[in-house]
Amino acid sequence: MELKTAPVIISIVLKCLPVNKPLIPADIVESTWTDIMDLYTPDDVNATEFNDYLVQTYVDISLYGINIWNVHDAIINDLPRTNNHVEGYNSRLKSNFPKHSHIYHFIELLRDEHLYQHHRAEESDMQIRKRKKLYNNIDSKLKELHEEHIKGTITNV
Repeated sequence: MELKTAPVIISIVLKCLPVNKPLIPADIVESTWTDIMDLYTPDDVNATEFNDYLVQTYVDISLYGINIWNVHDAIINDLPRTNNHVEGYNSRLKSNFPKHSHIYHFIELLRDEHLYQHHRAEESDMQIRKRKKLYNNIDSKLKELHEEHIKGTITNV
């Protein structure tokens, strides 16, 4: 990739990929991405090559299916948009469970983890732990944009 065309391609990615693509309904991702690339892709070999890579990896019959990275349904159903909670759980397990531990020690750690997770489940039922207002505001704005899209006040592109 030539150095002078890199900023143009990066600006396309910043404009289109992280903002629009994960948030639009999964059933219109392919057509929306085609429209975006028709409008914003410069007539350049490197930009076309980069677009082909994105289509092969994320859009068409892709390496990563749309259901893996698209968070539209998660927004609508009030589900987490990230997997940070899973990463946190895996990190906790990795730090608490040493490699090659004795079976009795392992069983004791499983009991402790069970008690901890049981306590967390009870806590979540009471909703003691609240989300930051910032994230609630972001979710509200995303839902508002979704409603505007359904009404037709904003377009796919």
